[in-house]
Amino acid sequence: MQHFIADARTEARVLKENTRLAWEISPEMAVYLPSRFRNCEAVRTTVQSLVRAQPEYVIHLPEALPLFLAESAVFETNEVSGTNEPLIC
Repeated sequence: MQHFIADARTEARVLKENTRLAWEISPEMAVYLPSRFRNCEAVRTTVQSLVRAQPEYVIHLPEALPLFLAESAVFETNEVSGTNEPLIC
């Protein structure tokens, strides 16, 4: 059990770091990460904080508005298959 918890923490840390790197490379690209990785809370919260801290980089993207306003319902459905099945990160 302890090993699993450590792995989950490490995975969340790595996802946050990769999300920040994606933002540094292209904020426009990073805005789409939460919709791609819907069940990854670490990705969503990291992008939300980045959008709120620097909205001028993504103000031209309609997809950034839910992140700025923290509307989590946008990420709850699987638009590809039309179901509410969870997606694997």
